[in-house]
Amino acid sequence: MTRRLSLAAVLSAVLVLCGCSAKNELAVNSDHSGGSNALKVTSPAFADGGAIPERYTADGMNLSPPLHWSKGPNGTKEFALIVEDADAKMPLVKKVRPAVNWFIYKIPADVTELPEGVSRYTTFWQGKNYLLETGYAGPNPPPGKLHHYYFEVFALDSDEDPPAGADRDTILGKFKGHVLSKGVLVGTYQAEK
Repeated sequence: MTRRLSLAAVLSAVLVLCGCSAKNELAVNSDHSGGSNALKVTSPAFADGGAIPERYTADGMNLSPPLHWSKGPNGTKEFALIVEDADAKMPLVKKVRPAVNWFIYKIPADVTELPEGVSRYTTFWQGKNYLLETGYAGPNPPPGKLHHYYFEVFALDSDEDPPAGADRDTILGKFKGHVLSKGVLVGTYQAEK
């Protein structure tokens, strides 16, 4: 547990020191994502642009929040969800990107919601988060700074089999040319000083 907290602290420090904007690198803004913003994404836990309750953060119970989205267009074979923190940048060799808090994929087309805490018991595939672990990593920004978390849902016309535990770039590569529709819910969180 102490090692995990130390790794998280080091990663947070690196993210804060990197001053480039990562908002344009969000999955929904990527040329891999295609499609139109037609899916409506909501949560009974927080409003679009509203504060994410502490229970869904690293300061609380670290539960994945409940989410709902509208039905995908005709031809949808599955959904994928990526949660990214655009205010915490992951430095790459030539560019920066948002920190990935969670992504879950291979969600069947007839599923349009995820219950609270599903990341702990789901049979859907989950990828690696910014801690290089599989599953949900709740918001954990440095104290005093408001961070914006983008819950991005994609309706896909393909049911390809990317590997379980894949990283963000692998999944986005599989999205290319297969996104029928997408939608975003933004939540915020600010840790106390």
